[in-house]
Amino acid sequence: MKRVRSIFGIFTVFLLIILASFLLLSWQSTANLKASLIQTAQLQTKYAATLLEQKGKEIEIEADGILYGENMQNLYAAIENNDVYEYVQQINKMKSFFQERQGRTVGMSGMTLYWPKSGREISTLRQGYFEDSFWENNKESQWKSANKQEIFYMRRRTVEWRGEDQEVWLVLRMDQDFLYEIKEMAAGMDQGGSILMFGGEINVLSQKSVEQNIAGIIRQSNEKVCEVRVGKQKYQIVRSDETKNGMQLVFYYPTRQMMRQVRNIMTISGIMLGAILIFGMIYISLFVKNILMQMNLLTEKLKQVEVGDLTVQIYKMPKNEFAYVFRQFNHMVRRTHELLEATVKEQELRNEAEMRQLQLQINPHFLYNSLSFIVTAADNPDAVTEMAVHLSQYYRYCTRKKSITTIQEEIDYARSYLEIMAMRKNIEYEIESDPELAACKIPPLILQPIIENAIEHAIEERENAKHIYVKVYQKVKDEICFEISDDGNGLTEEQIAALKERLARKNRDEKEGVGLWNVNQRLVNYYGEQSSLQFGGSIWKGLCVSFVIDGKERL
Repeated sequence: MKRVRSIFGIFTVFLLIILASFLLLSWQSTANLKASLIQTAQLQTKYAATLLEQKGKEIEIEADGILYGENMQNLYAAIENNDVYEYVQQINKMKSFFQERQGRTVGMSGMTLYWPKSGREISTLRQGYFEDSFWENNKESQWKSANKQEIFYMRRRTVEWRGEDQEVWLVLRMDQDFLYEIKEMAAGMDQGGSILMFGGEINVLSQKSVEQNIAGIIRQSNEKVCEVRVGKQKYQIVRSDETKNGMQLVFYYPTRQMMRQVRNIMTISGIMLGAILIFGMIYISLFVKNILMQMNLLTEKLKQVEVGDLTVQIYKMPKNEFAYVFRQFNHMVRRTHELLEATVKEQELRNEAEMRQLQLQINPHFLYNSLSFIVTAADNPDAVTEMAVHLSQYYRYCTRKKSITTIQEEIDYARSYLEIMAMRKNIEYEIESDPELAACKIPPLILQPIIENAIEHAIEERENAKHIYVKVYQKVKDEICFEISDDGNGLTEEQIAALKERLARKNRDEKEGVGLWNVNQRLVNYYGEQSSLQFGGSIWKGLCVSFVIDGKERL
């Protein structure tokens, strides 16, 4: 009991240390995240405010260029000379100049020249765009807002001459799309937003009620970074410095939502720690009672496996971590037994395939027909030589004892068999194989039984049938596909289903053919069920037999 109490004490202290670490980490994460968000917001608002100030400087320089440019001088000359024709010409030139500059200058979408005394006006905006009050109490050079939606730069020039139009105002409007882009750039973060202030009072382009409320609150404070409450929601506020043209960007985001991830981590951590504490105490209580019994059971079963009993299993599963160990033990023993049986089965199938190929050496239908061809072609030495070469290659391959071969060797063996059959019968064949797959491993004596089956049960049973097509290619990564097609009668869906059912049986009926069954069993044992033989239609409406193997292994 002392040991149990000691374990309980150590476990409790360990959990308390973890709990304190999680609380400290959570507090530190919250502080770091908040500081990081503020720093990111400051960088965004500072960058956006810099763009606003730069654009303001560009517009001011543009205004000076217009007021003191050549086009303005020519227009004043026409007004002073009272030359109506020249005056009209200069007005048109000035409008064209405005439109050209407006199109080339990003962030500027309106230009207006206005003479207050005479009411003359040249503008790219609609006539009467500005109310009379707009022209009152203006400084010589200033930025001004109208309708809380638009921002203008106004520049006055006064000339010394005899006419009444000595004073002229140039008004350049900052493009609203540009202002929206700056606002979006300042917002940046998900669930956050930005406010564009002008003159410290006017909230420009803001339609959201929350932005109106925030703007009303921050007008009463000069703090650059602060937290405000709107309704039930708290918002973190980050303000940029006011630009020289009187604009200021305010970035806001909901504090609670931005900190949600940290709160979620704290909640999950608390739940997990509580669960660990409760279940930990329970498992420790059961540990001393059950651990030795389960270890003894496992040791006893391992000794049975050691003496060669691969049928042993643990059926009574405890309700603790040993259940996984016992299941893995059962799986290991069962898998070892299956692999051993599969190895024995593979050896039996391979021996049977090799025996079948050895029997072909004394098969009168194959060997005698081949020798008869040599006799009948005695007057054709080239044909005799070719047949003899193919026969020697064929029997050299099928009589050797080799558990694994390459795709290239298997194809060469199939080609020798097809050459023999093509010389004896009216058979045409084609073998298409990717050279890059030549070194891939494959069990021997796989292709030839399928080809032989196609000749005996497809080509010979249909008049004028003669085509055999063998294709080996990489289907997808590490998968190699083999296809053997013929132009025989083919099979119906019912016949294919029946054939696949016969091939899937572990034990073969002695009355049924051995070729396809043997190949299918060997493929399944070596590669798994995904490599079993598949059947479909060929390009000649005959039968196409295919299978897929794993091409990772290469010699």
